Amino acid sequence: MAMIERLDLDAGLVLRHRLGSDEHTEDELKTLINAFPSALSQLDHNPEYDGTPIVNLILPIQSAALFHEERNTFSFIPLLAEEGDKLNVGGEGQRGGLLAEYADGLTALQIEVTDVCNVLQILAGHDSYYDSIRSVLIC
Repeated sequence: MAMIERLDLDAGLVLRHRLGSDEHTEDELKTLINAFPSALSQLDHNPEYDGTPIVNLILPIQSAALFHEERNTFSFIPLLAEEGDKLNVGGEGQRGGLLAEYADGLTALQIEVTDVCNVLQILAGHDSYYDSIRSVLIC
């Protein structure tokens, strides 16, 4: 395997398994994407969620959504979507993979909205403002 191909695969591995705001910045992420844009489209064949293997293939943006709590990746999702959209990651109209389905037909966007709804549900009992937001999102 050529060195560039190996580096490209390593970049995809970083995006799917090691990306985290505790260790990385948006500028570093942009640099990685500019150097290895195809890494955004690489699919992971063996990810796990809570120790349970996921049989579906998973894109870096989906990994960021699925593991955002463990790796602190929530802040990177808009950038991954924006850059992925430029490269048609996930296919036409998939917003850079944000709307591409995986695991039980869920999308990265649905997982993030579900997490937000769960937090709003907890807060809604304490403040009517959060209850109104929750009702708008149909949580």
